This record gives sequence, C-alpha cells and structure tokens, in this order.
Amino acid sequence: MTGPLERVRDGMAAAAAGWLASLTPEQRAKARYPFPADEERTTWYYTPTERGGLPLAEMGPVSQRLAHRLVASGLSEGGYNTAATVMGLENVLDAKEGWRRGYDGRTVPHRGRDPQLYFVSVFGDPGAGAWGSRPRWGTVRPS
Repeated sequence: MTGPLERVRDGMAAAAAGWLASLTPEQRAKARYPFPADEERTTWYYTPTERGGLPLAEMGPVSQRLAHRLVASGLSEGGYNTAATVMGLENVLDAKEGWRRGYDGRTVPHRGRDPQLYFVSVFGDPGAGAWGSRPRWGTVRPS
C-alpha cells in the first residue's frame, strides 16, 4: 500500500524525469547537476539575478509546461497558485520600477522583470537514490 508521502515522492520523481526527458541534450546539461552539488543546490538569492539551471525562456512550450508540473508536484494547490501568481506579477513589478530594471549577470538580451526568467534544476537521478530539484521562482522558494 502506498501512503501519501510515497505518492508525493513518486509524483515528484515522475515529474522531474518527464521534464528532463523533454529537454535537448544541451538543455539537460545546463539543468542537471550531480547529487548533492551542495554549493549550487543551496545557493539562493532574493532578488532577480542569473541563477544556475535552465530558465523557462530557454525551453520550448512543452518543457515549460512540464517544468510547471514539476514545481506543482511539490506544492499544495494554494502553494502552486501563489508561485504562478508571483511569476505573473513580474510584469506589474516591471511597470512599477519604470521598465528599467536590469537582470544581474544576464549576458543575453533580456528584460529585468521577466516571467520567463525562472530557473529549474535537477540534482541526481529522479527516483533513484538521493536526488532533488530546485525551482528558482524568484522570491518563491519551494523546498
């Protein structure tokens, strides 16, 4: 019999594996780290800055959807709704900041406040031993 924790664990592993499978080899190399990779895995910023992992902006629509599925798999419905709302508010913040904020560390053309500059990483092999994921949803840090 599978309990609620096992269902969440298995659902997160399936979501992570599905997302990784949707990526090109180049994207996967950017998104995947060995486990534990503590220095990368535990780095966190409150403000927009270049982050490790693969940004939504560099994914196709299917991979973006699967990235959202991965994030949602580890959150309650309300938690995911909050994360998705925060992403949508990037446009409002851009307007409030006068459309002039830069994005620290970003070397390609970009917007300072961009709902596509949320990053996703996977550490290890989902479902096989120790592994983890790290969505970088701006100020929302599900972990």
